[in-house]
Amino acid sequence: MTRLYGVPFFCTPNAEPIAARLPARDTSKNTGKAGSKCRFLFQGGFAPARGIDILIKAWPRTDSAAVLVLRGPDNEYRHDMIRLAKSLGIHGTRVIFAPAVDESQLVAAAAEFDVGLIPYTTTGLNYANCCPNKLSQYMAAGLPILAFRTTFVEQVVRESGAGTVVDSSDKEGLVREVNRFVGDLDYRTRCRERSAAFFVEGFHWEVLSRPFFARLRALVRNTGLRHAQPFGFVQKPALFESTLLKANVTRASLISILRTVWRMLPAGLRYRSGIGSRLRRVAARFLGV
Repeated sequence: MTRLYGVPFFCTPNAEPIAARLPARDTSKNTGKAGSKCRFLFQGGFAPARGIDILIKAWPRTDSAAVLVLRGPDNEYRHDMIRLAKSLGIHGTRVIFAPAVDESQLVAAAAEFDVGLIPYTTTGLNYANCCPNKLSQYMAAGLPILAFRTTFVEQVVRESGAGTVVDSSDKEGLVREVNRFVGDLDYRTRCRERSAAFFVEGFHWEVLSRPFFARLRALVRNTGLRHAQPFGFVQKPALFESTLLKANVTRASLISILRTVWRMLPAGLRYRSGIGSRLRRVAARFLGV
């Protein structure tokens, strides 16, 4: 983005708040028997380039104990995928289309499954560099992860040891990794434990948002001086210092900043993390609104 547009950018990964973490999963009652079903979950919107069609086409060649569950809101592409599954004779048995759940229930709903899928392809810069919210949600739910190779997702999965990635064009590799999760219960358990631990240790909003808020404080503090130090990294700046605000920030500019911050936040965090109430308090304190 910086190279394309000639101005500095930085990004904050999509991530659930730490409060979304679920208790450690009891595996003593889990699929601990050879041949028991292993349920793979894709949870999200149905759209081209998200690899859903690749999963369905490969699924007949996977172990019969592997069940693919595709959950998301209804749309025309979802109907296309249902027709595809029916044409392969696996609809309703090996491939299940589950109804969407409320956004507040995504982590809890994911915890009912055995493996989380992130099958996005590298079609376009958006997908090639994506950080889908399901990555953090699966980890909060303690799920192992099987993903297609995209830049950021691969980095996180490999660093965490939470699972594995394959190239979206490697159909045999996909089948092999699905079968590994089905047949190797120790591997699945290790990935699950590492996934949950990685979330707790730092892949949640409270940690990942720190650079964002550091730059936000710098932006508020240096409004009017942004050309001299755009989004500069600030060591331990005071949060919304009133004297700086009164000196440098007009009512209109602060409202604009707060609105921008609000729009930048992942939708799942706007109402569950308390950030909205904090921004309202800032506005009330300095603007009397």
